[in-house]
Amino acid sequence: MMRRCKRCEILVIDDTNLCPLCNSVLDGDEPGENRYPRLEGEFQRFVLFKKIIYFILIATATLSVLINYLTFHGVYWSVIVLGAIVYCFYTVSWTVTNRTNLGAKVIFQAAGILILTWIIDMVTGYTGWSIRYAIPAMLLLADTVLVAMMIFNSTRWQGYFMCQMAVTVFSVVPVVFAALGLVDNMNLAIITCAVMWLILAATVIFGGRKVNQELKRRFHI
Repeated sequence: MMRRCKRCEILVIDDTNLCPLCNSVLDGDEPGENRYPRLEGEFQRFVLFKKIIYFILIATATLSVLINYLTFHGVYWSVIVLGAIVYCFYTVSWTVTNRTNLGAKVIFQAAGILILTWIIDMVTGYTGWSIRYAIPAMLLLADTVLVAMMIFNSTRWQGYFMCQMAVTVFSVVPVVFAALGLVDNMNLAIITCAVMWLILAATVIFGGRKVNQELKRRFHI
């Protein structure tokens, strides 16, 4: 027969002794059929898939370093391959499988791509294109994605506000480089910084009470 939870007043048709809502012991002696999906097989296949991906990445890294060493002509191109492999490893192990806030995943993905582009710039003879163009473009793209996520998730959009603030604050870094004279021709970075701060200001103004609540919750102010 079906088992009953006295606390929740529900009937459970499943081979279990505990209520799925409150974990109280269920009444009834005869087990029912298992109606919950069994995910052990799918989980094991997913773990196996991850292990295969990790092995391929490690093998590719080892092979690229070996080939670069044997055919070295002044360019450490294997460093670029290693950077890409680390990025792929990080994407599979954290961004895809982790249940962290989607906004945080957007930020970390952008950070990984920025580091990879900087590595490519350094290995190929540093000219500063990664700071002039890659960083501003990636920050603006990340901000755009976060704003889109706020629009589509209108009921809980304030959960992405701190991520938007973090990306906007980071947009000041290229402007600081330009002010210190470390990199020239930073017009794109300056324009990007101005646009992102305007977007943040619009979020604060139109967000109103929800933004204030989020700031109080995060900073206890």
